[in-house]
Amino acid sequence: METTDSPFANLNNVQGPLDRVKILQELERWKKLPPANVTPVILADLIGLHLGVNDEGGSSWGTRYGPWATFVRGNTNIEVPSRDELAPEMVDVWEQRAHAALHPVLRHRYADLVWDLSQLVRGGRPSVEFARLAIDAAIEGLRTRVLGRTVEAYNYADRALDLATSINDPSRAESVERALLEYERASARDSLAGTWGKSLDLILEGRSKLTEAEQTSVIGDMERRLERLAALVPPELNPHNVEAAAIRLAKYFQKNRRDADAARVVRVYAAAFRAASKAAQGMVATSWLEKVHAVLEQYGLKTDADALVPELREHGKRSVAELTSYSTTATFSEEQMAAFVNKLLAGDADTALLRLTVHFVPDRDKSEKKVREIAKQAVLSSMASKKIIDDDGRTIAVIGSVEDDIDGNVIQHISQNLRISSIFLRFSLEEAIRRIPLNVQSMMERFRSSPVFEEDMLPLVEEGLRHYFDGHYAAAMHMLTPQIEAAVRRLATLAGANIYKRNRNSKLLELRLLHDLLLDEHVVGALTPNVALYLRILLVDQRGWNLRNELCHGHLKAGYFTPALADRVLHALMLFFIRFEEKKSDAGTTD
Repeated sequence: METTDSPFANLNNVQGPLDRVKILQELERWKKLPPANVTPVILADLIGLHLGVNDEGGSSWGTRYGPWATFVRGNTNIEVPSRDELAPEMVDVWEQRAHAALHPVLRHRYADLVWDLSQLVRGGRPSVEFARLAIDAAIEGLRTRVLGRTVEAYNYADRALDLATSINDPSRAESVERALLEYERASARDSLAGTWGKSLDLILEGRSKLTEAEQTSVIGDMERRLERLAALVPPELNPHNVEAAAIRLAKYFQKNRRDADAARVVRVYAAAFRAASKAAQGMVATSWLEKVHAVLEQYGLKTDADALVPELREHGKRSVAELTSYSTTATFSEEQMAAFVNKLLAGDADTALLRLTVHFVPDRDKSEKKVREIAKQAVLSSMASKKIIDDDGRTIAVIGSVEDDIDGNVIQHISQNLRISSIFLRFSLEEAIRRIPLNVQSMMERFRSSPVFEEDMLPLVEEGLRHYFDGHYAAAMHMLTPQIEAAVRRLATLAGANIYKRNRNSKLLELRLLHDLLLDEHVVGALTPNVALYLRILLVDQRGWNLRNELCHGHLKAGYFTPALADRVLHALMLFFIRFEEKKSDAGTTD
């Protein structure tokens, strides 16, 4: 290997910018060295220059620098390198390197390693000299523009500012910021939003040491940049770049009580996205304008936000039209369906109805287990968030990743399975109607024996049932859905739950919402957690079917009043005579 005696020596000879890629490439070359030739000094370079950096919350060691890789082997977490591989002698090498380094990148790295890891590795505090060395190296690198890519240079500046703050050195902090401003003005490119805005960010964060005149000049730079960016037209117009400039300015103006200027730049931001959305896909345009609408309201521009609604609806409808359907098929023989329903409806009428009703209530624990199994097989999709849109393309719910939003993913999984199992529910109900028989009279006998159906509710229930058995599903759903809510409210009273809440404005008592009641511990205890969750998904959760709200708000179109949807309403209603008889029966459930 034709090299000098260490990775440090090779990198220290680099003239000009030294970025992370060059450093890692050099380290890869040295990893080919036979283990017997890896001296303690070379090992100190290989580890010190490769350690990962965690600016957010620190590494697993409780320090800024830490393992560059972590994985699980069996039940053990493996870190590379392990904490035990760091020896006090390594810190000695890093101290020497910090003083000997010619290149600012290396001087900053080694000095920062000493400052960050001395306590962990040697058990003693480092000299403040190394924090100062790291800060001064960053300043020199900014001024000479040798800190690698722009984003890397900004990271060095951030670290230098943090160090200056930690050692209470305002003079150095000011020097870092001035070097940063000079670097930004030399490196910024309008088309690359990541290359500008750092100096203004420091002003917004209240960390700036610049004079008032200098801060005004920074604002002027951003105003002129916004003007240039907003003057472009599609396809050259990049609304995200406009956003990066405009929102920074809006925050500054709002902070300084310049509301008219804040409104001005926010309108520029809105106009950019409105122009760009015309050529974007409907779903993209809708997502953009939903955010614009929220920002307009945030800055008090309600009239502008309201004026945006027609465009939102237009793009939303376009997004629905652009959606692609994916389908799959599954085949069940007549023998399989017959075997399923025979098992389900075995026994006397009460036992059969109990088994049928309980069988079609989803099990939350099993659903969560399935969601986690799927997440292991489809890792990338499990990490992504999902949006649920209505027929107008409006986002009505957002479900996070499996890790961050397990409840939302379970609800979505159950909601999808309800649609699949609707085929079996329909077949089962048709057979129950024929065999038990299940009809208005037999069902009303059971509803009359249930304490959750008050006498004046029963005529409405009976009329709804007649519509259902006559095949008038729209009328049946309109009649029966409110009776489910009334049954929940009556059950809440019987279970000891408070069905009222105090209105914050009028101070009067008003009925609690159905969603709140289905989360009440008394109601959940009476229904069981699985039944309460099922009713939430079916009736009031936007991540699920949300049937009660969609129906009452007039969102369901004629084509939605299908037998499958009416079957679910009937099934939900049946839960309220089954639950009170369940303890009297020893019937099990089928899976």
